[in-house]
Amino acid sequence: MDQQTVTYLLIAALLATALLIALAVIIPRVPRRGRATMATATAAAGAPMLAEVDVNGGRVAMAAGVSAPNNHDFGAGNGRAGNPVEEPSSDALTGLLSASRWGRVVADEDARIRRYRRAATIVMIELDGLERLTARLGDSAADRLVPAVADSIRRLAREADYVARLGDGRFAVLLPETDEIQAINYVERVRRTCDLWLESGAVALRLAMGWASASGDDSLQDAGRVATERMFLEVRRNARRSSDLAESDAAADAGGEAGGEARSR
Repeated sequence: MDQQTVTYLLIAALLATALLIALAVIIPRVPRRGRATMATATAAAGAPMLAEVDVNGGRVAMAAGVSAPNNHDFGAGNGRAGNPVEEPSSDALTGLLSASRWGRVVADEDARIRRYRRAATIVMIELDGLERLTARLGDSAADRLVPAVADSIRRLAREADYVARLGDGRFAVLLPETDEIQAINYVERVRRTCDLWLESGAVALRLAMGWASASGDDSLQDAGRVATERMFLEVRRNARRSSDLAESDAAADAGGEAGGEARSR
């Protein structure tokens, strides 16, 4: 074997050795680099990176940066971990917005009017006397009456307005782009329509209504409190009016009896 052949064999052996060393160093790093690349691509796409945390003795994947939930956050009672029970967005009896959904709507609209300095008005409505009617005739009477009143309140509102049922006989209406003076038109139409309907059915109930607007620095939450106070003020006025009518009727009956006795003598 000549010297040139020996030289070629030595060079080939050195190259093979270098290649083996390189493969031994690079191959173990490939999975880690692949995972790092995937995590980078996921973050760039806006998807949350996942991390494992201990929850109730088990391992649960969660978005990185989100604290582990406590036991109450995992839908206790619904039989499915990780699926909390959500409150309904609509009222089952009337189809109006539920009280929880109403709160979110008010918060969203409040942020809008503060940003754009636009007006909005909240109207609070109480079906005054519903508790007495329910105590006398039972829940079935309220179940027939409340949806009819709710339908009138919703039908007289605009498409952009929000109408919610907050209690047994309590409703709330959010009128965007509406100040207090403009809201009077809606309030009076609702009052007139519902009062006529109740009177025609010989139902001894009437609406108590209050309203207040927010714009600029005033919040819708404050407007809601003012509207509620005005509504209760009207409830008290209705109670005084009913009491005065009852006393007047009693006095008239007493006078009629006294006159009858005098004539009989």
